Amino acid sequence: MSCLRDLIANAAFLSQWRGTNKGLLAFLELATGIDGFKIEETVLDDSQKIKPFHLKILVPAAAEQFTDLIRRIVDTEKPIYVTYELEMLKSS
Repeated sequence: MSCLRDLIANAAFLSQWRGTNKGLLAFLELATGIDGFKIEETVLDDSQKIKPFHLKILVPAAAEQFTDLIRRIVDTEKPIYVTYELEMLKSS
């Protein structure tokens, strides 16, 4: 319940930064209550060429249980033309 309260308290901030990496990271961390998300903007394909308009979102191992929620948030918060992939980080 505290995550929902944090989201509501930060609604103006999230709205201001919607469609940006800063806003997406903040949304993911507030919604899951877990820090450590990262976004890689330079993602290479199999032939080592940059995938244009593609993000790799690195998800902390502790947030793996929230994968469906994370996908829903990313789908609604990213610009429509951007594609993405999720990569689960190993716990340390």
